Amino acid sequence: RGWFISPEPLRYDPTQTLNFPNMAKAQNRVPKTELIAAKGTLANKQSARLLQLQPFSDVFRVDRVRYLEERPVVYVTNYIRPEIFPNLLSFDLTNSLTDIYREHFGVVYQKTRYRISTSTLLGEVAQALRATSGTPAMVVERTNYNQHGELIDCDIEYWRHDAISIESVAELNH
Repeated sequence: RGWFISPEPLRYDPTQTLNFPNMAKAQNRVPKTELIAAKGTLANKQSARLLQLQPFSDVFRVDRVRYLEERPVVYVTNYIRPEIFPNLLSFDLTNSLTDIYREHFGVVYQKTRYRISTSTLLGEVAQALRATSGTPAMVVERTNYNQHGELIDCDIEYWRHDAISIESVAELNH
């Protein structure tokens, strides 16, 4: 109990395609990624909807926790189309998927669709973020398309509500 100083939230700009480590470093923060699990599995309802797949299609699922200054701030689940990244699970997935895609598969993100909502942290996600079950969360769903317009992966990010600030600038051309 008592007072504690909450660090500045990470400024998250959906119009910038920076990956987490680069976004953190650009704001003079110290990022770290911990791999929780990575496996081939069947698409659940959410991943099938986001990736526009038939139910029970094969996907890779990668669960990671990301830290700023050793404080867990976001729990990320990626669902990835295995036919586009066949041996993905053999790579070090504490590294940026964006970088792995580009360096090893020649795939770059060309378009990202965002959906931002609020929820609460529950169960293992709350535990991984050292939060009480029921703590408010910012949920960011992203679907990513490659340079050929193919839907290649999606992620669901559960952010501690005090660790993220969504900020963006819209340039209006009249």
